[in-house]
Amino acid sequence: MFDIGLDIGYLLFLLGFVGVLTLYMTLRVFVEWNKSKKIDMYGVMSGGILPLGLIGAYFFVISIYGQLYQPLPSPLNTLVFNTLLSLSLVLIGFVWSIRANVKMEYVGLLALLLGLLTIYYGYQGYTLGLTQSASQFFLIYFVFGIIGMLAFPVSLIIDLKPGNVSKHPQAWGAFLALFCMFLLLGIMMALLGALFNEA
Repeated sequence: MFDIGLDIGYLLFLLGFVGVLTLYMTLRVFVEWNKSKKIDMYGVMSGGILPLGLIGAYFFVISIYGQLYQPLPSPLNTLVFNTLLSLSLVLIGFVWSIRANVKMEYVGLLALLLGLLTIYYGYQGYTLGLTQSASQFFLIYFVFGIIGMLAFPVSLIIDLKPGNVSKHPQAWGAFLALFCMFLLLGIMMALLGALFNEA
């Protein structure tokens, strides 16, 4: 996508992999919830925190590297590495919340705000025409921005005490389904972007 030495295709592949892990964890929660309304959602998701944490830490390091050495054309450094840093903070916060068994609500709120920022950055990249595939750039940012925004209601679902989800099953199910749909779309876009990365 970008004419730089940094392998953007690999970063897009990892982004897709984050989407796959998150989708798998969400679907597991959904399946277990349908079996029993009194599941331990944190326990169901705990198996996925190691790979998500490692990728979050890697994104953090790469984003700091990008801010310091600026391997991209000037405006792209901000659009790409600030967004990558935001994603790393959400991933690390998500992993820490599960590991420490603390409320996910505030990580979800952070994801919502950073999702809005991601959409704004994508729009800026599109209007400035900073890449060879400006529309692809915007769509990836837009979809993952929506995912970030939907992470907030999903975090509220996760924080509910066992059994409380059954109070509003259709509303919670709709949010989970919408979250999964955008995750699937984001996965496809990220992986296609990685496979057909334009130099």
